[in-house]
Amino acid sequence: MKRVNLVILFASILVSGISCNDQEEYTIPTYRPIVISKADLMTSPELIEPIAINNPGKIYTKGEYVYINEIDSGIHIIDNKTTSNPKLIGFIDLPGTNNLAIKGNLLYADSYFDLVVIDISDINNIHEVSRTEDVFENPFSDDFYFYKTATGDSIVTGYDVYKKPVSYQEWLDYNQHDFALEDAASGDIGTGGSLARFTISDNYLYSVSSHDMRIFNISNIEAKSVGDPIDLNWGIETIFPYENLLFLGSEWGMHIYDKSNPELPKHLSTYEHIVSCDPVVVKDDIAYVTLRSGTNCQNIINQLELVDVSNPAKPKAITEYEMLNPHGLGVIDNCLFITEGEYGIKSFNISDPFQIDKNMIAHHKDVHAIDVIPLAEVLMLIGNDGLVQYEYDCEGKFEKISQLSL
Repeated sequence: MKRVNLVILFASILVSGISCNDQEEYTIPTYRPIVISKADLMTSPELIEPIAINNPGKIYTKGEYVYINEIDSGIHIIDNKTTSNPKLIGFIDLPGTNNLAIKGNLLYADSYFDLVVIDISDINNIHEVSRTEDVFENPFSDDFYFYKTATGDSIVTGYDVYKKPVSYQEWLDYNQHDFALEDAASGDIGTGGSLARFTISDNYLYSVSSHDMRIFNISNIEAKSVGDPIDLNWGIETIFPYENLLFLGSEWGMHIYDKSNPELPKHLSTYEHIVSCDPVVVKDDIAYVTLRSGTNCQNIINQLELVDVSNPAKPKAITEYEMLNPHGLGVIDNCLFITEGEYGIKSFNISDPFQIDKNMIAHHKDVHAIDVIPLAEVLMLIGNDGLVQYEYDCEGKFEKISQLSL
């Protein structure tokens, strides 16, 4: 009798477990494409009233103005005639923009797949003068997380996530995998930060994606794509021009290209290091490369590397210095500035590159610092605290003159 009762009890528990699984709601995160019409994307950029800086990307400066990219949305324009009192004066509404560069009175910016050229000769009356269509790749590939990119007149510009109801078995199958969603034609040229993906040299605009370089002839108002994209393998992060060379910072190292033929840069060498997302700047045949932890590159090293590039075909490691968490960097005269994220910004005298660790001028910890642009008159810093400007020298002067907060 007891044995029969035990069998019945076991069977009831088993049935109960199955019914619980059937009755309980199981969900998995599913990525749903955000689709808009291409016609909506191709509306001309519009200058609207200033908006708050919420999600800053690249920083760029030329003349009396500073331009800050609002990621995927447009470009803030800041009147910086009086550096002690910068003012937001307008916002260029341009969807899908993350990179910019300026030559003369023309601003070049990406808008998802297109390269847009904007006349900024009258900052209060900006207007599109040309658009080169379909020259940048859609970052959302055709098979990205089970969805197909829209075709015809509609395109995918992103993905959102919702909870999809599934069966118990589908829930079990899903949890055996690890999914993650990754995140005028002539004139002088402006200055960008060390995290730039656009750079202008002479009459050419060079643009790097994560895996290729595209070249545009900008000698005329219409930016014309030159040749096929140059394959760069993978993991490209930044681009920096120096004399007749282009230095590309990547997750794997530093690539050096000779642009003597500006329409067909020639790969000279690759200086490899441990996997790390890093920018690079160059001065007097020395490349300054930072490596940091806390990125999707899964690096645990925080340091500054010095590389001899006097022979760009054979770069040689010089030395390295330990850092806290270096993000961007900038160099002017004998001053080197390194932003350290939540740890502030450091300045060094680099007249003797072999003694940098003994020649730190200052470490300012009271500001969040992502990227920096040192100019002759002022140093511009961008971070979670907004746009902060300083008067400085290489002897220790570092005085805040203004802050435009987020």
